[in-house]
Parts: sequence; C-alpha cells; structure tokens
Amino acid sequence: MSETLPAFVSWKGFELDFISKFCPKNEATVALTKLESTWYYQGRKSVDDYINEFLELVEEAGYSDGLSIVMKFQKGLDWDLQDRIAEMVQGRLDNDDPEEWYAVAWVLDAN
Repeated sequence: MSETLPAFVSWKGFELDFISKFCPKNEATVALTKLESTWYYQGRKSVDDYINEFLELVEEAGYSDGLSIVMKFQKGLDWDLQDRIAEMVQGRLDNDDPEEWYAVAWVLDAN
C-alpha cells in the first residue's frame, strides 16, 4: 500500500505557493491599495507593529512626500493617540515630518 505525501509540508508553504501563483506581483500597487483603504489602520496592533507595517507599505508604495505620509499615518493611528497628539500643548508636530510623528506616537503609547 503506497501512501501519498501531502503536496505541502506546512501552511506557510501552501501560502507562499498560492501567493506566487494567484496574487499580484506588483508590490507598489498592493501597497498603494492598502494605503487607500482602512486595511493598514492600527486597530489592535501595538504602536511598534503599526509603525513597522506602515513603514513597509510606504516604502513599497514609493511614497516620499512627508505631508502625504504624515496624513496617512495619522489617519490610521489609534483614535486615543490621535487625540493625545492633537491635545499636545507644547511641541506642535510638523505635518511633513513623519519621523517626528513616529517618535511621538511611540512615546505617548509608552506612557
């Protein structure tokens, strides 16, 4: 009696094969689509995870305009953090400096 081996040893192997065969190969288009939707929003993710995933999308999408990046970042940020940034009495953030926004979001979340 001969046993048939499964086509994939792991779920990850199946997923990678599926993506390579059925998903778009243009990372920029996929990243832009995500950034134009709500898929990238922070939701229940930690600020660290949100920032890391957001940075990947921005890089893949080819965004370079600081203002556009800040607007997308702020839009996807948790409501509580958005409010805390808006209520800052000192140190109003520059709307075209994404690095400043990432740092402040991280600090406010850590507090």
